[in-house]
Amino acid sequence: MAQLDGTPGPDRLLGTPSDDVINGFAGNDTLLGFAGNDQINGGPGLDEIDAQAGNDTVDGGEGIDYIAGGLGNDILYGREGNDQIIGEDGDDIIYGNEGQDYAAGNPGNDTIFGGDGDDFFVGESGNDLVYGEAGNDFVTGGLDNDVVYGGAGDDLADGDLGADTVYGDAGNDVVIGDDGNDRLFGDNGFGGPDNGNDTVDGGAGDDVIFGETGNDQVLGGEGNDFIGAGSGNDYASGGAGADRIFGEFGNDILFGNAGNDTVTGGTGSDIFAFGRGDGIDVVTDFVTGGSESDVVAFNSGTFANFAAVQAASQQIGSDVLISYGTGDSITLQNTQLSNLTASNFTFS
Repeated sequence: MAQLDGTPGPDRLLGTPSDDVINGFAGNDTLLGFAGNDQINGGPGLDEIDAQAGNDTVDGGEGIDYIAGGLGNDILYGREGNDQIIGEDGDDIIYGNEGQDYAAGNPGNDTIFGGDGDDFFVGESGNDLVYGEAGNDFVTGGLDNDVVYGGAGDDLADGDLGADTVYGDAGNDVVIGDDGNDRLFGDNGFGGPDNGNDTVDGGAGDDVIFGETGNDQVLGGEGNDFIGAGSGNDYASGGAGADRIFGEFGNDILFGNAGNDTVTGGTGSDIFAFGRGDGIDVVTDFVTGGSESDVVAFNSGTFANFAAVQAASQQIGSDVLISYGTGDSITLQNTQLSNLTASNFTFS
């Protein structure tokens, strides 16, 4: 094993084909690991470090550093400063630490930790774990099946391609599934105090989406989605597909949109919004009166008034069927037509 030490000034150090220890010390250094399983320490300064082949450990030290892991399964530390860290090939572990960092895992199953600062992290190809941690971060899994955590702060957490699991965690987050059959959580998936008013968008695919605590906006996008809006006064939209939507707690606004949807308001006074082209929909728990009375809101061009709704409604067993448009309908389960009043409907 060779040890190469720099000076307090700017150095250029090149490792050997064996396992090396390379110390840049102070100064703006260029450090190249070459082959072998190397330990490279940039030290203070604006350093450029390329570990190259081997399973390397790189510590950028203080300053704004550029770090590339190269081939192999590397452990890369940015430390203080606004660093750029590229894992390259292999299953890498990347720590941004302090500063506003950019990190990309590149090929391989990588794990990325943001640390402090407003960071931009992307896993790229491979099944990656990406943690934004503190700060207002942009974190995305990239290709394949990733797990993404926004962490503390107001984050944008994006699964991108693949069947991803994405958590907004604490703060007012934007959580996006994009393509694939994703599992999305506005908070941390375990309840507790990590609430925020989040926007959660499933995108394409058959997604499972939980808004959790806070007043959230939950969008199913394309596909046959499951939506649990959680606690708070939420806005939930199924988008295209045959969706199952649960408002859960709070006074929620729930849109089935296109497809044959099943919608459950839960506790609170909820608004169920429907219009032409929305398909054959079911509301499982419509409340006609009292402190938690619900409302059906019809979009423009559906019905003009309550009398028109009455003319299009019929009692079928314990349910009320309201038919409209071309093949569209709403079934209000366990509801009596005689209990419906004008206060249960609004018209755009």
